[in-house]
Amino acid sequence: MRSFTLITDSTIDETASYFTDNDIKCAPLSFTIDDRTIEEDCGQTVSFHQFYDLLRQGKQSSTSQ
Repeated sequence: MRSFTLITDSTIDETASYFTDNDIKCAPLSFTIDDRTIEEDCGQTVSFHQFYDLLRQGKQSSTSQ
């Protein structure tokens, strides 16, 4: 029996399967890019590659932090 739970937030750029495979809980955070607010879902809505392509295109990303 595990006496602890690993929890991180979604900003570590890992896939949903990584969290499942390693029994890690993930707290989703949101970001805004190109006037669209997206709840981070481990790269499923906007892939990590797409996100960094948008930054390379000059788009600005922000968070509530």
